[in-house]
Amino acid sequence: METNNILSKLDTNTMGIFNIIRHNGPLTVTGLMEVTQTPRTTLNRNIKELLERKLIKQEGTDSSSGGRPPALFSVNPDGVYTIGMELSRSNIRLLICNTILEPIWIYDMPINTNSTPEEVFPKIFSILNDAIDASIPDKQRLIGMGIGSVGPLDLKKGILLNPSSFPNTSWTNINLKELFESNLKIPTFVENGASTAVMGEYAKNASKGIHNIIYINVGVGMRCGVVLRGHLLGGDGNAEGAFAHMVLKPGGRSCYCGNYGCAESYVTIPAIIKEFQYELRKGKESILMSNMSVDEITFKDICTAAKNNDFLATEVIENAAVYTGLAIANIINVLHPQMIVLGGMIPDNSKYYYNRTIEVAKKNIYNPGHLKYVFCPPSLGHNTIAAGAAALALSKYVKGGFKNAV
Repeated sequence: METNNILSKLDTNTMGIFNIIRHNGPLTVTGLMEVTQTPRTTLNRNIKELLERKLIKQEGTDSSSGGRPPALFSVNPDGVYTIGMELSRSNIRLLICNTILEPIWIYDMPINTNSTPEEVFPKIFSILNDAIDASIPDKQRLIGMGIGSVGPLDLKKGILLNPSSFPNTSWTNINLKELFESNLKIPTFVENGASTAVMGEYAKNASKGIHNIIYINVGVGMRCGVVLRGHLLGGDGNAEGAFAHMVLKPGGRSCYCGNYGCAESYVTIPAIIKEFQYELRKGKESILMSNMSVDEITFKDICTAAKNNDFLATEVIENAAVYTGLAIANIINVLHPQMIVLGGMIPDNSKYYYNRTIEVAKKNIYNPGHLKYVFCPPSLGHNTIAAGAAALALSKYVKGGFKNAV
């Protein structure tokens, strides 16, 4: 759709300078000259326009060996705003983010068996429009929206196709891009949730020299997003879920994909609940059986029991962690990332699972002495997927943005 916002008014050179300052600032004009090989007079014009449009700000001065200290320039956090949305099987999270991906407004809406698109989206549009009016006085500073969604997706058209394990079966063939553009009147871009999450992590860590990142989200499903050499790996509407179908145990548990022994069948919340209930029906004991039936047990019940030293709960979470660690080690051995981010509902609710997964992964990495990598939780916390979606919208306007999204 046609755009008429504050960034669309910049020429290519000025946009490029804005992007360099955004990723690497604060910088002096001399520092920008070294990076861009652009004449000082041209840079001074670019800086003047960015200051006038309040997209950057002067942030003190740099040290000087003589004469007047040079001015340092950084992005103005309130220069532009983007909306990010996470659409998962259990929740919708909405953010309005500033230029540096700080949320200035957050809203959560649970998804359950009664949640239909016809009921959910009108509420979202009403809530979002009220939040935009309250949070962004100058509407030209709202440049777009990104959506990080479960798949499979038609990325070219921005359509949610037929997601598995969704609480309500009516969530099929939904044109997310068209819905939001027609109701909010801003450009909307759609990507897989794990892909937007890894984009958010990259936006936060690129200035530290980290350009190879994998993001693993383990919850109702297992999803993986990858950035290699600063580029988003993928382009397939279900690429983020493909990692969940690497075979970890040939001839093992059946998977909904039709294969046997997939990671998805061992590491997810449904797999944990199914194994726990199966072991109870075989006769194993658990403290949970004192106040509920087998069919009433939830994932959070199992986590609580494990924290209270319940042997069966701990054993089931241990098994899931081992298989997750093996899956992550396989990914590391192929892609050699600098940073591995492990997030999602399972690590969020079980510190033991998080630590054990990393321990197993490290033990199964090929030639670990030659790899430099770090494991960490999401730097953006529970906002990772939605904030990464906001970063997706911003990346569409700046030089060097990601190539594979709508």
